[in-house]
Amino acid sequence: MQGACDGRCSFCDRGTGGALDRERPPTPHDALLAAAGAGGDATTFGGDEPLAHPRIFDAVRRARESGAREIVVMTSGLRLAVGDVANDLAAAGADTVVVPLYGPDAGTHDRIVGALGAFDRLRAGVNRARAASLDVRIQSLVLVANLARLRETDALARAWTGTGLAQASHVLPRGPDPAEFQAVAPRYADVVRALDGSGIPLGRFPLCIARRSLPGTRGSEPGSNPADVRVFPAQCDDCSLHSACPGVPTAMLLLDAERDLEPAQADPV
Repeated sequence: MQGACDGRCSFCDRGTGGALDRERPPTPHDALLAAAGAGGDATTFGGDEPLAHPRIFDAVRRARESGAREIVVMTSGLRLAVGDVANDLAAAGADTVVVPLYGPDAGTHDRIVGALGAFDRLRAGVNRARAASLDVRIQSLVLVANLARLRETDALARAWTGTGLAQASHVLPRGPDPAEFQAVAPRYADVVRALDGSGIPLGRFPLCIARRSLPGTRGSEPGSNPADVRVFPAQCDDCSLHSACPGVPTAMLLLDAERDLEPAQADPV
């Protein structure tokens, strides 16, 4: 979904200085309702900020009427504590909200989101959503700015919802400037040092890295983001995880990612 966004995240093209650092017109009502009514077992509303769209509740109702068994809304979470938004979302038929938590305290989270007070608003939104009987899943990104505190972030997610982070995903470049990407993306060796044995599911990471955090991690489905172009360095050729692995984002080669890979020679998927 296209429209307003409540944050100016440092890693995102909607962030300050990014290519889309401006408001975009919302997805046309008819197109949104048509997509919501397309049917299928699961319907996910994502994009900029779904809860900012004036017809989001109508769209959720349309998805439920069309037979969706699970309806997920991906949101910054900042609007869930406003008025009756959480209750109205549940009443319209939503099952789950997925929200991002980028740090274990206001200083870390607000700095990454680019919005003062975002941490406190998110916490209030999570509480409202749970009170409305919505399932709340918390996810994060693996960034230079939060890597050292992701274990604490996982513990806080567990304290808020009873489960830890659903996933901490690989950050992608928001533009062509390699120096900008190097400032937000940690090296794989640093990821392993910080998260080895943590049990945090790492999304869209090479499997040899993801399994250092959570053994048994399975490969991710290909993403739809045009910035997520993947390659397999030469040392991956004989890796027993190759067929299930999502590979390495080309931008990570700027950080000598191939040097940090740990090809598996046994225990194939």
